Amino acid sequence: MGAKHEVNGFQDIHETTIENLFVFMGSTLECLNEVPAGNIVGIGGLDEILIKTGTLTTDPSCPNFLGMKFISQGLVKVCIEAQNLNDRQALKTGIQRLNRSDPAMEFSINSRGEYIIETSGEVHL
Repeated sequence: MGAKHEVNGFQDIHETTIENLFVFMGSTLECLNEVPAGNIVGIGGLDEILIKTGTLTTDPSCPNFLGMKFISQGLVKVCIEAQNLNDRQALKTGIQRLNRSDPAMEFSINSRGEYIIETSGEVHL
């Protein structure tokens, strides 16, 4: 269920098969077959279905867990750039995909054209 499900009667439900689960290990990802409840993981293949938040369930009568009312401003801001100028568009595309999937990350381009990532902390970054 997307974040807008049942807001003013809006139906935001998509059915999919989860194919990839990941645990974040520093700068790498470890692929998992299953994850016990209460763990934070990455779920591959939802980038075309959800933006930032949603409710995953096997029961369509499950209430939608609405997105967070507020998320604190980022504690860490960094400017990033592509090592090779030819990779600048790929970097921008990757940052935009990350921004769609991570509710605690923000992305902007400042007046000098620098890419700024704002996160909840150094470990999150």
